[in-house]
Amino acid sequence: MTDAWLGLVSSGESVPRAVAAHLAETTIVRSEYLYRAAGAAPQTPRGAQAVRTHLRRAAAQVPGPLWYRTSDFEEREIATLDGHGPVELVENPILSRRGARRALAFPDEYLAELVTVDALSDELPDLRVLVSYVGDADEFRRLRDLAAQAGVIRPTGCMIETPAALESAHEIVSLGAERLVVGLQDLAMNFLGAHRGSVAHDRTHPGLMRRVHDLLASSPVPVVVANPASPRHAAELRDAGAARVAVTYADLAHGYGVPADALVDRHLVRQLSSRTSAELSRLATARAR
Repeated sequence: MTDAWLGLVSSGESVPRAVAAHLAETTIVRSEYLYRAAGAAPQTPRGAQAVRTHLRRAAAQVPGPLWYRTSDFEEREIATLDGHGPVELVENPILSRRGARRALAFPDEYLAELVTVDALSDELPDLRVLVSYVGDADEFRRLRDLAAQAGVIRPTGCMIETPAALESAHEIVSLGAERLVVGLQDLAMNFLGAHRGSVAHDRTHPGLMRRVHDLLASSPVPVVVANPASPRHAAELRDAGAARVAVTYADLAHGYGVPADALVDRHLVRQLSSRTSAELSRLATARAR
């Protein structure tokens, strides 16, 4: 795979120059990891400062487009952040109010994120906004309209992570999306009804790939595919018409030409996930008393 096709799915890691040489852009900044690292919700000064700090660093380290993705927490994770809003605990956290649905339920949180990004738009001209975990075209329209009414930067990218979003991708484009990003981890989970990491969670499933390839062939705007199953799968998606193929920071060491020791923050996601899990356990114990 040529470097021109490779994008980064960032969770707040630092990108040394030797690593940046392999990348064409930062395809996704997974903002929830920035807030989790800061221990603060998007609407707090500390949360906003964490985003500003990372976006400036990311723009300096990796030239090219820089796509901030609005936060996509499992709702229970929000309870671990200072200054958080209401939290509804459900039996299956992965199906809680995530991404777009959380943003529509609590628009002040969503708009706080956009205000933070908007304030950097003159300083960072390649900065764009991508909305997360969109259920369908109507959710994208409502998020677009909220931004327009508030007079802040509007989303011009849309994650495709549910079968309904995949089905309505062309309508999402007609509503103003200039880029679609297929998130294969969640899309495979929702398409197949299988948890990540399970045997049935197959990002190369023929039925799923047929629909993704149809989108690549028919979309009037660039389509990026994030989190392929392997470098070979990434190359197949590139050859099928993906504008970019994006992988996580840690995955760059697995067949993409980047030595593991060059990835100075390769354990960051694991560390943050462990910290969040510990805090969730503490909160669960406190509720049980």
